[in-house]
Amino acid sequence: MLPIASGLNLLPVLMTLINIIAGAIYAKGLGVKDKVQLYVMALVFLIMLYNSPSGLVLYWTLNNVFSFAKNSYLKIKTKNKHYILFSVISLLAFLFSYYTMFIHHGRPTIRLLIVILSIIIGILPWVTPFLVRIIQRVINSSSWTGKETLILLASSLLIIWVSTGIFVPSMLIISSPQEFSFIDNISSPLSFIIL
Repeated sequence: MLPIASGLNLLPVLMTLINIIAGAIYAKGLGVKDKVQLYVMALVFLIMLYNSPSGLVLYWTLNNVFSFAKNSYLKIKTKNKHYILFSVISLLAFLFSYYTMFIHHGRPTIRLLIVILSIIIGILPWVTPFLVRIIQRVINSSSWTGKETLILLASSLLIIWVSTGIFVPSMLIISSPQEFSFIDNISSPLSFIIL
């Protein structure tokens, strides 16, 4: 739990506040009996989960937050509501990369890799629709034969296979370089990637 100096468990109280706010928004247009039932349920969960392990309360709180965010997103009636989702994904990815780079103190190489992946995840939703349109134009503008499609599939699989063959052993070597250095007169761990 997140104790305050007075001994108050903050996480169950936060969970209850989130439940009450979500209940107030969901209860629009409902009768008084239904509204009271929602608020009483929030207080019952406060009493039931007040002394529970923090993992359970954190799970319940995040579940309520994500459910509220999902339902709010689904109620948006604008034509381009996917841009809101793209913005949230990008914001979370960039915040995570900021946290990883400047606040978290881990291995520098792993931190850099996480930051690069976070930035790619943050940019990917914005770039993907344009890439899909370009690929659709290329596919629609030319008549693809079975042989050309097979060549495209084989080359894509080859790129994925080679990338995985380089990425996975590289991550293994980065995780423990002492085990892969100076073994049996081998001065460079790059030979492990080739083999």
